[in-house]
Amino acid sequence: MTPLEVGMLNDNDKFDNPHRTLSPAPTSFLEVVAPDVIVENWKGAEDGKGTILRLLEVGGRAVTARLRFPLFKLERAWLANAVEEDQSELPVSDSSVEVPLQPHEIATIRILASKRSQ
Repeated sequence: MTPLEVGMLNDNDKFDNPHRTLSPAPTSFLEVVAPDVIVENWKGAEDGKGTILRLLEVGGRAVTARLRFPLFKLERAWLANAVEEDQSELPVSDSSVEVPLQPHEIATIRILASKRSQ
């Protein structure tokens, strides 16, 4: 009753469009090391400068979330307000950044990153 669907692999289906097969080893774009912190959104910034992450603390206690980006080298990161205006710069260390969160807080973070050299 349902027509056959064909799935095709497009160039933009691979990160950075490598000219090789992707490794079968599992990996992540983002790892969040913190109890009770979830990523609500990860999108391109409205002004085109980097990407925006929105985190939510759901456990009801203050925590520092460590965000690790295994495939990227972080250049800079900022805490931003809800309309994506940078408020304060966060220190980055190669592929990670720590973000302080208050109970039930939604934090907006702008990141600038480049691809990690192989």
